Amino acid sequence: MQKNWKPFLGLVLTGILVIIFGISCFKVSAEMSDNWVRNFDGGGDDEALDVAVAKDGYVMVGITNSSGFGQYDAWLIKTDSLGIMEWSQNYGGMLGDAAYSVVATDDDGYVLAGSTSSFGGGSADFWLIKVDSTGSIEWNHTYGGAGTEFSNSLVAAVDDGYVMAGSTSSFGAGSADVFLVKVDTLGNLEWNQTYGGEIADYCDSIAISCDGDYILACVSQPPVGSPTPPYGDGVFWLVEVDSQGNLKWNQTYGVSAHHSHTSLLTTGKENYIFGGTKEIFILGGSTRDERGTRDFWLAEISEADTESMLLIYLIVPIAIVVVFIVALIYRKNKNAQKQESNTSFKT
Repeated sequence: MQKNWKPFLGLVLTGILVIIFGISCFKVSAEMSDNWVRNFDGGGDDEALDVAVAKDGYVMVGITNSSGFGQYDAWLIKTDSLGIMEWSQNYGGMLGDAAYSVVATDDDGYVLAGSTSSFGGGSADFWLIKVDSTGSIEWNHTYGGAGTEFSNSLVAAVDDGYVMAGSTSSFGAGSADVFLVKVDTLGNLEWNQTYGGEIADYCDSIAISCDGDYILACVSQPPVGSPTPPYGDGVFWLVEVDSQGNLKWNQTYGVSAHHSHTSLLTTGKENYIFGGTKEIFILGGSTRDERGTRDFWLAEISEADTESMLLIYLIVPIAIVVVFIVALIYRKNKNAQKQESNTSFKT
């Protein structure tokens, strides 16, 4: 009796195609090259913290002590489409000032959000600066209390104006709370809200959902006595509020987290990519070096509060293994059926 190898060969070919697809993906990535790379060195300590697309190029913001007025200043750099600097501007006073986020405006200007210790009422305040197309200041405002406020992220509001997200020690329930500030197109305060518990909570990134709400990527320290990862500043915390800052839902994710460099993107209706830094700890360690190292952490989150880790580097090998296992099982079962059929025929 002639053996029918077509089903088995089909499964094997599927596995081969998966391998080829995976290799081609990695090959394309390996063959990608830089169109251009630029370096901007002021001679001192310079740090870029955000970049945005301008009408005819790019803008970057950050901090510098290479030039300016005080210990550190906010630094804005405008480049053309090839990354060649067209102009740069410093903003600040005698103390430490920084710009953490920037958005382009419809009048070809830019709005910078950051923090200032040179101006305002506390040790550091939210700082919002509006500049024209050449970087000249049109207006600036500070927001905060007697404590410390850091504005880490900025978006253009859905109803005009701007929304800043960060942290505050002047208001709220804990030693630090998430601080959300909404202003109009001239920087006048419209409302502000705090979110957090009795310990410390921080927000590093804000995004706008498909339905016009605001999504905040945060790190939260649970109350004393609550289950929490043994190391890190807390756990990852995702918060959604409406256009007036009213809380809609929030969810924590039990991964030992650090409040620096958490980030958020919307990828579709009710779906978000949430990333940050988690700590891999070693049992029995007592110092930071002994506890272990930090890793990237990336998750896709939906409003149904489901979480799926993105195992990018495992997809291809797992698919190959599964295909060949299924193929072997199929072949084994097929042979068993043939033997049983031959036995019945002889009988």
